[in-house]
Parts: sequence; C-alpha cells; structure tokens
Amino acid sequence: MKRILLVIILIISYTNLFSQDEIDSLDFENFDFENDSTFIRLDKEIEESQKIFEYSKGYFPKSLDILRRWFFDFGIGSIWDQAPGIFSKSFYPTKFGFSGKSQDDDELETREKFSNEESDEGDKFDVTNYSTFRLSFVYPVYIGYLGLGIGIDNVKGCLYSVDRTKSFLGYDNKPVGFKEISTIILDETHFNLNANFMLPIYGGLIQSKESMGSFYYLSFAYDYNHAILTDASQVIQIANHKNEIRYSNGNDYQYLFKEDELKTLNKNREYLSLGIGVIGSGGGLDFKFDFISKFSITSILNDANWNQNIYYFSMGFSLDSLVSSLVAALTPAQKKPAVKKKK
Repeated sequence: MKRILLVIILIISYTNLFSQDEIDSLDFENFDFENDSTFIRLDKEIEESQKIFEYSKGYFPKSLDILRRWFFDFGIGSIWDQAPGIFSKSFYPTKFGFSGKSQDDDELETREKFSNEESDEGDKFDVTNYSTFRLSFVYPVYIGYLGLGIGIDNVKGCLYSVDRTKSFLGYDNKPVGFKEISTIILDETHFNLNANFMLPIYGGLIQSKESMGSFYYLSFAYDYNHAILTDASQVIQIANHKNEIRYSNGNDYQYLFKEDELKTLNKNREYLSLGIGVIGSGGGLDFKFDFISKFSITSILNDANWNQNIYYFSMGFSLDSLVSSLVAALTPAQKKPAVKKKK
C-alpha cells in the first residue's frame, strides 16, 4: 500500500513541474520536430496509411495494383466462315463458288456403303468449332489492365458450294434433278500471340496488405496467329435422293482430296477482338470470365477472300490460385490429437 501511495505522489509531483504560464511560453513554431525522434509527425502517419490502404469504386474505377498476375485461360466457341462465293486454286473446280452459308443437317447426313443406314462420316461435314488455351500476364496501367499472352488455338471451319443443275434418270426414264454439295473442311492448330487491354467500367477495388476487388470490364485485343498444323479436305455429297442414287464408290459422298494442305494457304492470320467480362480477386482466388467476338482482318487464302469470325466464352484463373488449390488438394488433412478425458 505504501508503494502505491508513493507512485501516486511522484506522478502528481511530475505534473506540477511546469506551471500553465511556462507551458504557454514554449515556442512550438520554432521547435525542430523533423530531427527530434521523441516526436511523431501525425501527417507522416497519415501519408503512410494512405500508401498502405487505397480504394476505388463506382463507374470506371481507377486501376489499382491488385492484378499483377499470371493467368491461365481456356475458352470454347464457334466459327462463322465468311466467303463471298469464292474460287481458289486450292479447291477442286466446281460450277459455283464457295460461301460460308451453312446447310441443313439432314442434307449433310451420310449413308453406309450400298445401304440406306446412316453413317457417322457426315458428322465431320457440318462441324465448326474453336478452342483456345493461353498463358497471359496481367498488370495495371493508368486507366486499366494490360495483358500479354501466348497460347494454342484449335480452329475448324467449313465452306460450301451448292449445285442444283445435276440430274439422274428416274424409274420412268425421265430426268430427276438433285442437289449436290461440295464441302471444304479446314482443321488447324495455331500458335497464338495476344495483346489485350481491359478497361474497368464498374466495380470496386481495395489495395492493402490483403488486396481484393471485383469489376466488369470491356476488353480490346489484337491476336497474331500462325498455323502450325493444317489439314484440309474437299468432299462432294448427294444432298437429296440419297436412297436412290450413289457415286461409283457405293457411298452418297466422295472425297476429292483428304487431310492435305491447301496450295494457296496463308498461314499468318491477324484478328481484332472486342469483349465484355467480369474479374474477381481476393482471398487467394483470382478469376475472370469473358465473352469475346474475334474478327479476322487477314484472309486464309492468298488468292481469295476467306475470313473466319470467332465467338467464344473464356474462363481464366491465376496461377497462384491454381497452385494453392492443387497444394490444398494434395496435402493430407492433419488429424487433431485426441484429447484425453480426465477421469
């Protein structure tokens, strides 16, 4: 008890060392706060806190440094082939030019040899598809995010030439007209280089020790593709009267050439893309979803105008997220030690 009273007396004595007049006479304006380590500048603390914590929200939020990441993207979609009735030295000669206008599925169906049963070969004649796998690095710039990527694209497109002028002799010895379709099938694998700019249009971002954010964005991209594998085929096919006539091989279709390279093929392709997407980052997970329209600005052929426009959905995850998920999946759960009950 005596010790407590002694401490209280010392505190009271210390507070009375300076009278009010002496405190008022201190010259704070000329005091050297900068070099005296016993004082802490509150304005410096505020500056440091602003550097540690920063946010942006609403329409067109400012790009913060929360997405300096490697992303793995994959996407699937469809192709619209554009050709204005073209002829090319790459194709077997036809009476009418080729276009990208699709044909009825039942007309592209095929029959077994010398039989009216359906075969699976016709499934190859009307399938156009697109898939992509890309590794890209995303980092912030002044008003958005820039991504640079490298990847592999698989592209399959078709062109069709329709001839309705042919006929065969019917059972009544009268000519019967039939429809013949000539199809070009191009299946390629491309090496891809991509430059993509993402402009945030609405959302919120927080930059701190644990940064996070989510926003919608518009994307603008340039793609350079080089065809590293290419297989082209041309097939003629009886579109109607399949049960009445056949080619000399017994089928209702016949390959003119198969899995060959087009003679006038342009292996270098360029595209411009426009897309809309959403991205989220936080809690160790970074992801993004896009819908992208990809427009060809170079022709597939050197002697004719054949373009492919691509429409696809894409999904991406940061490599940090993928590695963390993989490690968590492979790491066995640790069993908690059993607690011994007291008797």
